[in-house]
Amino acid sequence: MAPFTDRYLNFYRQQKSPGKTCFLWPVWVWEILAPKPGKTSLNLFQRSILGLLNCNIMDSAQIAQWLGIDGEMVLYIISGQLQPNGWLNTDYTLTDAGKELLDMDVDVRSDMTTAYVFMDALTGQLWPRVAQDLPHIEPVNISSHGMPEFAQDRESGRKDIPYVVPCPLIEPPGLDLEALWDAVQQGNNAIHNQTVRDELDYEHREFHADEVECIESRPFRAYILCWILNDPVQHWTVTDPLAVERFGDFLRPAVFEAAKKHKGFAKKLKDYMGEVREDETLDSWNARIHADAEFDLSFDFPGASRVPHLETYLIALLRRQQRVKENGDKPWFYEDWEDLVSQCQKVFECCFKWMLNEWPLKNPRVIERNWKYDDIYTALESIAGEAASEDALQNLSRQKPNSIYHAANSRDHNASLRPLIAACLFALPGHTNHPVLGLSTAKLLGLETILAVADTRNEVAHASGKKISINGALAYTEFTKNWVGSLLNELK
Repeated sequence: MAPFTDRYLNFYRQQKSPGKTCFLWPVWVWEILAPKPGKTSLNLFQRSILGLLNCNIMDSAQIAQWLGIDGEMVLYIISGQLQPNGWLNTDYTLTDAGKELLDMDVDVRSDMTTAYVFMDALTGQLWPRVAQDLPHIEPVNISSHGMPEFAQDRESGRKDIPYVVPCPLIEPPGLDLEALWDAVQQGNNAIHNQTVRDELDYEHREFHADEVECIESRPFRAYILCWILNDPVQHWTVTDPLAVERFGDFLRPAVFEAAKKHKGFAKKLKDYMGEVREDETLDSWNARIHADAEFDLSFDFPGASRVPHLETYLIALLRRQQRVKENGDKPWFYEDWEDLVSQCQKVFECCFKWMLNEWPLKNPRVIERNWKYDDIYTALESIAGEAASEDALQNLSRQKPNSIYHAANSRDHNASLRPLIAACLFALPGHTNHPVLGLSTAKLLGLETILAVADTRNEVAHASGKKISINGALAYTEFTKNWVGSLLNELK
């Protein structure tokens, strides 16, 4: 089969990939036009309604007909958005602030920039991502089998030779404008969520989805570098192709189907997927693997089922621990050691999220969102001074108060480990039966080590250049297993 393209993209830039599971995935890239991020304050409907009202067109029914939306929506935008923001008077005339904003928005609209959306060349589905640039990479060599080779480490001479996922040279499908807007909006949501969690590794910008226009009638071909990762819930997953989030679960079903069709691809991913059966779906594969692992887990961690999702996180931890022990301390397996630390963190996050659900914060006002670091320390010391050491309190105080507030009060406690721990400590006064109190009394809480796991994971995961030793990773794993056992004993 002729090669799909010789254009290659790597959104992870300087981060090294685990060469044994990396691959190049084919995409169609659409170039779009959008206002530069962060400059415009009005969305499409707000601008249109303000503009029409400024032209003395006051009939909401006529405005609705011209804009192709419901009349009630026009009234809602006027009374619920334009007037409360001080842009519109009660008689539907624009305020000075509204006129100034409309004039400024017209200027901003003339300051446009290009961006890119991506369509899976094998499935025809748009990815829920948007990018403001394209980080091209050039191969240092083309192997005798036609595979591009990329420099991974110039000092050692190590190369990445990713598996090139085959793709037929067919014409690209047409682009649906509503699907384009939806893809951009989902991409914005992913960027926003990672920004809130302070876990965005690379610069990404949000674009106004309803302002996007497609520039070219045809996309161009590209390959994007991805690789397989261990996943605590799904056993394996794929890196986010655009490096917004750590996992790109939206690509996982397509990768599974490609492994079923291409033996070379399945062989490359065998350590994560095992044997891929041609008659299996992704869901049936998940069910089979999970059932086997649950049976083994019930003997080592009785009662783990009481904590939602804990069994699946423990399964991933034990599987990765076994893999690390089998491979030994060979340096080219260091990414497995890093992933082992990540699995430890996921176990702790699962447990602390569950504790926040079972023993929630009684009064959200106990956490002030304008606190400084000293304020956080003082508040934590007064509430949990007996449960946490001085080092742990100092560590927990060095984070944003908004992160702690979000961890304590969001519906799914979607936060990283350090804010989750702090939020749990703030919840202690309202619950005399909180397991943290029992672990602290028995001197088994070990917050210093848990926080060391979190800090180590952040250092090795964010392209800092720091690495962990195999002995350090295995020590954290044993601590995590013992800690979970102590927690489950507290629940008896």
